[in-house]
Amino acid sequence: PLPEKARLIGYSPKKIREIIPKSEEEKVKNGWEDYLKALKEFQDGKKYPSASKLFREFHKKYPESKYLDHALYLKAEADYRSTFNELNPIFDQALASYKLAMREFPKSKFYDHALLKVASIFDEIGYSLEARALYNQGLKSKAKSLYNEVRKDNLAAMLMKEGRLEKAFDAFQAILRKSPNNIEAKAGIFEIANKFFEKKDFPRALKIFEAGASRWPGELNEKPEINFSMAEIYFSNKQYARARKHYFKLLNLDPASKNGHKALNRIGDSYMVEGKYQHALSVFDESGKKKGIKLDDEGKPARDKEGSLIREDSAETQYGKIRMADIGVRSPRLKIRDIVFDVEHYYKPFKTFDKIFVEARNVDILAEVTLSRGIAYLLEQNYLKAIDEFKKLLPLGPESQFFQEADRYIRQALIALVDKYAKQGGNLPILYAYSDFISLPIGDINNAQTLLQVGEAYQSIGMFVEAVKFYEKVKVLDSHKTYRDRVFLNLGHIHLENKGYDEAVLVGRNFIRNYPRSKRIPDAMKLLANALKGEGDFSGALKTYEDLLARFEGKAEIHFLIAETYTDMNQLADAVQSYQRAIATYDRQERVIPEYLQKAYYHLGSSLFKLNRFGPAMEALKSAKELFPDNLLRDWADYLLIESLEKLGDPAKITEGLNRLVKTENADDLTRQAAESRVKIREWEKQLKEG
Repeated sequence: PLPEKARLIGYSPKKIREIIPKSEEEKVKNGWEDYLKALKEFQDGKKYPSASKLFREFHKKYPESKYLDHALYLKAEADYRSTFNELNPIFDQALASYKLAMREFPKSKFYDHALLKVASIFDEIGYSLEARALYNQGLKSKAKSLYNEVRKDNLAAMLMKEGRLEKAFDAFQAILRKSPNNIEAKAGIFEIANKFFEKKDFPRALKIFEAGASRWPGELNEKPEINFSMAEIYFSNKQYARARKHYFKLLNLDPASKNGHKALNRIGDSYMVEGKYQHALSVFDESGKKKGIKLDDEGKPARDKEGSLIREDSAETQYGKIRMADIGVRSPRLKIRDIVFDVEHYYKPFKTFDKIFVEARNVDILAEVTLSRGIAYLLEQNYLKAIDEFKKLLPLGPESQFFQEADRYIRQALIALVDKYAKQGGNLPILYAYSDFISLPIGDINNAQTLLQVGEAYQSIGMFVEAVKFYEKVKVLDSHKTYRDRVFLNLGHIHLENKGYDEAVLVGRNFIRNYPRSKRIPDAMKLLANALKGEGDFSGALKTYEDLLARFEGKAEIHFLIAETYTDMNQLADAVQSYQRAIATYDRQERVIPEYLQKAYYHLGSSLFKLNRFGPAMEALKSAKELFPDNLLRDWADYLLIESLEKLGDPAKITEGLNRLVKTENADDLTRQAAESRVKIREWEKQLKEG
């Protein structure tokens, strides 16, 4: 049977025959076919430029079409989408198209969407005021708009881009209170935390990260890099266990992460800082074996002839090897299994440093290995080499972490070096080292002990004005008055050297009164005695020495000083007794024989000679020569021996001794001249006797 024809209820066949032609006419009049053609181009998803062209032609051809509002809004959308995919989009055409559509058809159902798009374009090109105004206009004009949540997200994102992070955070929080599952707001919260992290505002960054991680724990799994940022903050806060937890989480979730190798090294660093060198060595060994992909000249992965990727040591690989060498320097006695570890970097740290210094992948690694090598020298107490290494880092500038580390270690090395020289009596090396330091772009040193030692070095070579300048600096820095007595005594010695005996006496007496428990009381009493001698008060000096003899050890030196005072008083018999006491009370177990003891032997002989006790004088002088043959007084002793022989009547030995003394290469000029004169006199006397 024939199919039954459909009928429109309420319309007669005649009426229907009248409607159909009218409908066709209306389609032609409104450009339905042209509209449909443009719409299909738009819906294709890849033909936005041609769709825009067709909609533009439609507008010109059918200015009164009932489809014109759709056509104009769709043209604007086509212009936007074709531009959006460009590398550097320019939205001028899209913006003009949206404005035209909105102006011509403000009542269109597409107006709200177009308003959002225009606002987003202004937002994209940095017109913040216009964008914010249009976002807010949309929120106010249509409270239940489907696009209002996007507007709120974008307004919060604008605050974030403008650096108003706290207000952006509050805005995202407000969105989340109404829409807890808002993806953009959730992402915005973590992005704000990351912004604080990039600004080194770690406290606020960590607060937001921790709150976000607690609220959306799955976010750390979906975005593993958040773990790295949190770990870095914990590491900077010295919360190493927490830092390791997040570093490990990053490595487990995303082993190929761009920060993965750095995270591995950070784990090693955390163990190293905690002194867990065995754990650190294990981590750095893994890091040192982890190769990076080599890049060609164009920055693309390099491949071998078989097409396989070529791998080489990366900067992070070299970092791991440097740290293995560091551990070798700091803890060289770990139990290492050669089968497990690449032990060369551990056992031969300087070889590792030298190799990486030549092959460093970047400036940071070059600086890192230089710093490590300097620290290694410092730990070996090779301070000059350490300072030379650290000086190489100073051109990096004060903002560089390596400059700051070098500054700190140079100061540390200088303090140790100056102290070492001071204990050895190396005054000129102290001044050379300090002069080199002060030429560096790191300012002066603020260590009171070092400045004091530099001042004492200047004082030892007679540069008293410079010494006093340093003592003034010490007074300012020495808040605990640790060196106050030492500085005061040094100033007294300067007065003494400048023959300011009254001032020196005053310093000595005030020191004894003000610093009764100081270990430098003996030195103060010696200063006082010397100052009294300078004033001519020999009895006062002797009384001071006698008091010193009764109160302190080191009696041999005190007896020597008493003997010298008696010599100055020309009381030679008393001087002889005191020299003999100095020699008798000296502790023979001391390794280094002091200068005063050598002088005691020689001065004893010369004092006996002056007393015409030639036999004992000869014995004393012979002992002095045998014990201290290199002393500068030896030649004078030879001369006195010859004189003593003459007094005792032994002409042959006298002539032989004088001739030997004249020919001695290292004899001082005065002694040689005296000997030459005696030889000539003896020859003259001999000639007279022979007629």
